[in-house]
Amino acid sequence: MERRKFLGAVTAFAGATFSAQALGAFGGLDKIGGALGGGNGGAGAASWKDIAKSFGEAKASFAATAQEQALIAADIADALDLKSEAEALRGEAGNLAEKGDAMGSGDLKAVAENSASTQALIEAKLQESEALTDEQKAALGKAAADYMPTLISGVSVAMAVKDTVQNASGLGAPGFRDGRAAISAAKDIPVLGPKIIKFLIDSAKTGKSLMSLMKTKGVATPDDSEMDSQLAGFA
Repeated sequence: MERRKFLGAVTAFAGATFSAQALGAFGGLDKIGGALGGGNGGAGAASWKDIAKSFGEAKASFAATAQEQALIAADIADALDLKSEAEALRGEAGNLAEKGDAMGSGDLKAVAENSASTQALIEAKLQESEALTDEQKAALGKAAADYMPTLISGVSVAMAVKDTVQNASGLGAPGFRDGRAAISAAKDIPVLGPKIIKFLIDSAKTGKSLMSLMKTKGVATPDDSEMDSQLAGFA
């Protein structure tokens, strides 16, 4: 009986210690959720297990969407004769496919930096192109048509992640009974959640800007008005 009491005390102490650490990690989560905009915060998952599941699914959706965007951006780079940049983007897409929902903060930072620098090169190249060939216009038009749905779906993923961040902020710290996935999610959500959202929203805004630039060069692009209402919640 004494041994049971001792073990119970140790477990209670460990749980309290973890809770303090986890709550510390979530210290700014309410502020993060409120500042992100968009989404349907308050829909609420029932438990940390639900939160962990939804966050894992959102990370997988993010990786798939970012991978698809990288491949399309590679096609755009190819059309503008940016061969090395196109190759780098395809390598990035391969890394995204390999990581999937196991992507960490460091992986996301590298992807964001590579994407931003390559997109800047693409826009600069397109801006300085005085006249595109018919072949280039056709290739860019096809890429634009493929690109738009990924930008829209990316904003939807951002909304889902934003909801998860807000819902997690109302649950407090997970306990050991919630499982390792929940404990891992509690640590990852405050760090990865906002970064995933920023990446996807930045991608959508950059993609929209790129579409507008393509139009000025005589490239046929799809209607992007649907994105306006989606992005309004993240202004």
